[in-house]
Amino acid sequence: AAPTAPVLVMAAAEPTTTIPAGPPQPTTTLPRPGGGPPGNPPAGGPTTTTTTTPPRPTTTTTPAPGGGGGAGATGGATPTAAAQTTPSTTASSTPVAKTATSSTTTPASGTTSSNTVTQLAAEGATLNRGDQIYAIDNQPRVLFFGTTPEWRDLSQASAAGVDILQLNQNLVALGYDPDHRITIDDTFGDGTTAAVVRWQGDHGYEQNGIVKLGQMVYVEGPSRVGTHHVEPGSIARGGAAIVEVTVIDTVQTVFAPTAGTLGDLPAANTAVTAGLVLFSIDGVQTTAALAGGETSVPAVAAGTAVVAGTPILNIVTSHRQVTTNVSVTDRAGLKVGDAVQVVFPDTSTKPGHISAIGSVASKDTKNVNATPTVPVTVTMDGNDFDPNLVSTPVTVEFVKEQSKGILAVPTSALISLKEGGFAVQLADGTSTKLVAVKPGLYAAGWVEVSGNGIAEGTKVMVPA
Repeated sequence: AAPTAPVLVMAAAEPTTTIPAGPPQPTTTLPRPGGGPPGNPPAGGPTTTTTTTPPRPTTTTTPAPGGGGGAGATGGATPTAAAQTTPSTTASSTPVAKTATSSTTTPASGTTSSNTVTQLAAEGATLNRGDQIYAIDNQPRVLFFGTTPEWRDLSQASAAGVDILQLNQNLVALGYDPDHRITIDDTFGDGTTAAVVRWQGDHGYEQNGIVKLGQMVYVEGPSRVGTHHVEPGSIARGGAAIVEVTVIDTVQTVFAPTAGTLGDLPAANTAVTAGLVLFSIDGVQTTAALAGGETSVPAVAAGTAVVAGTPILNIVTSHRQVTTNVSVTDRAGLKVGDAVQVVFPDTSTKPGHISAIGSVASKDTKNVNATPTVPVTVTMDGNDFDPNLVSTPVTVEFVKEQSKGILAVPTSALISLKEGGFAVQLADGTSTKLVAVKPGLYAAGWVEVSGNGIAEGTKVMVPA
C-alpha cells in the first residue's frame, strides 16, 4: 500500500481549518461520569482511536553462527534450534511513520500585523506534545495531541464540544492545571480559563483566557518535521503551506474518572485487548473497550492517591508498519503476535511482529495461475529508524517451521550420496569417515541433522 502524504501545516487568512481525515477507525470511549451533548463523547471520557495490535512477540531461537573456510576447515555440530523462514512474496512498502491523508490549515493569529514566519522547527526534528512547530511574528504555534480540527476561538462563551474536551486533556497533560480545577469534559469552565492563562503566559500571548484559532496545531501524536515550504522571514499568506509533519505514533491519554487510590496498572508495553484492565480507582476498574495499541509507562505509581482528571497512562499505537501479501496456503501457519524479521534494501534487518492478518483473499487478475493472497500487517519493534525515511520497499521473513533442541551443521557440510541420502564427513584425528545423516530444517546457512555417529561437538568437514 502506498504511504499517505504528510500533514501539511499551512497558514490561512480565513478562520477555517481542515484536519487530517484519514480512513475511518474504530473508537472506544472510556467510561466517565457525566454526559455531553449528542455527537460528543461522554464528558471526561477520552476517545481512543485504535487499530488491532497483538501481544508482544515471543523470541524465536535461530541457529548459532558458524561455518568454515579454507581447505580442511571444520565446523562443529551444535545443539541449537533451526527456524525455516519464508520471505514475503512481494516487496512491501513500510511507512516508518504514519502520514495523514489531507493537509492541516493553521491560520495565522488575527492579532499579528505582518504574518511573518519568524521560527521553524528543524527538518527531521521530532516534536512532542507542547513543542513549538513554528512562529508567526514571534508568536508560537504549539503542537497539541488530538484528532478534532480547530474551527473556532474557544472561551467560556463557547458552546460545549469535543474540541474543548481535547483542549482540556492537553492542558492537564502538560501540567497547566496544578490545582486540579479542570473537569475532563467538553465544557470551558473556570479551570480551563485559568489553565489557558498559564499557557498563554508561557508562550508570550495576551493572558486573557481566550484561545485564538491557530495558536495550537493538533496532530495524533509525536511527529517528525518534514519539508519546509517557507523559511523564516517569509510572509505566511492565506493558504500558504508552512511545513510538513509526519505522525509517528497515535497517543491517547487516559485520565482518572474519580478520586481515590490507584491500582491494577498493567506493565509498560502491554498489548491493549478488549476488556484489558487499564487501572482501578478504589477497586473500580477502567477497561479498554476495543483492542489496539500498547500501554505506556504509567505516569502515576500504583497505591498513589489521585484526583479526578489525573493523567494515568497513554495508549500508544505505532504507525511504523509494513504491509505485504501472503499466499493463502501459508496463512494457516501465521498468527497475530508472531515475530518476523524485516530486511531493508541495505540488507540490515529489524524485528517486528504480525499485528493483523486479512481474512479476504484476492488474486492477481493479470495472472490466471497466481495463488490467492491475503494482506498481512507487520508492526515494527523499537524506534531506531532513519528519521528521514518515510517509506521503502522491504522483504518480510516469516517463520514457517521451527525445531528446538536439535543438532545443526553448516549446509555446506552435507554430502549427497550416490546410493541416495546424505552424509557428513567427520574430522577424526588423522582419518576421516562418512556418517549418514537425515537433514531436517534449513535456516541461515545451517541444517538440522540426525543420525548415529554424530553428537554435540562432533567436528565435520566443510569444503573450501
